[in-house]
Parts: sequence; C-alpha cells; structure tokens
Amino acid sequence: MSGYYEWRKSDKQAFRFTVGDDQIFGVAGLWNAWKSPKGEWLQSFSIIATDPNTVSVNS
Repeated sequence: MSGYYEWRKSDKQAFRFTVGDDQIFGVAGLWNAWKSPKGEWLQSFSIIATDPNTVSVNS
C-alpha cells in the first residue's frame, strides 16, 4: 500500500501516514471472510499500527 489513515478522536481529523514519496510498502495484517447471519459473505482486513516515527508523516 502507499499509505493509510488514522483518526484523531477529539475532533475526528484524519491523518494520512506514508513512507517517503508515497512509495509502496508492505504491512502485516489479518484477513477474514465469513458468512453473516443474513447469509451474506463479508470480508474484512485489519492492520496494527504504532505511534508515528520520523520516517514520514503527512497530514
């Protein structure tokens, strides 16, 4: 991916996090597909992030 967003809870301001000049980077994540009680297939994906560092932070 080239970036992701985190939301500041106090005012719901979104911040975009990237590496360098929107370079593509990989992340570890969890993916799952499951059938809802209504019979619909749902897909979800989660990543775990930590505090920003000095590599690159764009808002």
